[in-house]
Parts: sequence; C-alpha cells; structure tokens
Amino acid sequence: MPQHVAVFSATAGHRHDSIGAGAAALAELAAPEGLPVRHTEEPGELARLLGQGCAAVVFLSPTGEVLDDDARHALRAYVTGGTMGADHPLVWCRRVGAGRSFCTALGHAASAYAGPGFRAHLRGALLWSAGRAGS
Repeated sequence: MPQHVAVFSATAGHRHDSIGAGAAALAELAAPEGLPVRHTEEPGELARLLGQGCAAVVFLSPTGEVLDDDARHALRAYVTGGTMGADHPLVWCRRVGAGRSFCTALGHAASAYAGPGFRAHLRGALLWSAGRAGS
C-alpha cells in the first residue's frame, strides 16, 4: 500500500495566504494515520511523487497553469479518467478504477485550518482518498 500523500500548491497567479496553514494541517491530520505528507510546488517533484504510487494527492489552492507536460502525464496515469467537466463545485470526490480524488474549494483563509469542523472535513477526505476509510 502506498505510504505518502503528495501535496501540490504551486501558483502562477493569485497566491492564497492559507497554503502554509493548509499544508501543516494536512501533515498533522495524516501523521497519526502513518501517512507522511510530501509538500511541493515543483511540477517535476509532483511527477516523481505520483510515480512512486502515493496514497493520495492533494491540490492545495493552486492557481493558473502550474503543471508541465511530465506532471500532467503522471497525474493522468495516477487518476486514469477523463475530465470533471465544466462545473466548479465547492466539494467533490470521485473514484476511477483504483484511484480516488477529492477537491474542496474551502480553506481560503488560514484560520479555516484551525477550525475543528474544517479539520474533520479534511481528515475524512484525506482518509477516503488514501483508501483508509469507508466508501
């Protein structure tokens, strides 16, 4: 079973001040589950982490075109499944083959990552995405 979570937070436009708080919260939530977090803003490093078979990948407030061709290819291979369409929902999750993905548009304020409700939301999403919680 894969043993790490890749967190990617590159920005090519607006940068949310909450990225540091979000990365720290994810690391704190994943640690008791035996899931070390590998945080990067480099597309090449993301491609490498995805190629190692990570338990989950988190896109933490990225903006703009932040993936290079290698990272896109690695992400496609990791997720293996089409597009999400034109909708921009607040929160979604999706299972494609053995892969799982989760997206939340919440957490733009750094203070959100300290709130128990939002942390429970993140923990549940992290564990589901890593295949460690019920479907």
